[in-house]
Amino acid sequence: MLVILSRRDGVLDRIKGRLAGAHAYVTKPFTTQTIIALVQAHLGVAAVGEAAAQRSTSLLHAHEHQEGETGFQREGQCRDRAAGAR
Repeated sequence: MLVILSRRDGVLDRIKGRLAGAHAYVTKPFTTQTIIALVQAHLGVAAVGEAAAQRSTSLLHAHEHQEGETGFQREGQCRDRAAGAR
């Protein structure tokens, strides 16, 4: 997480900071509590994003497993139909 602490508070300064990759741009004067709250908020968002990514990966693996079983079942059904046609 990149936070820019600056005395410059112009709109263009903020835009340049965000374009440079900053997650936040805080101008002076600021309090320690402000910085702590900002960091906690970003960590909370990151934790939610990580949990969502893990859940998505888990669902994807479950779907792939289910698709694999379905494919085998279809293969067996085709084989059974072919054998019955003989």
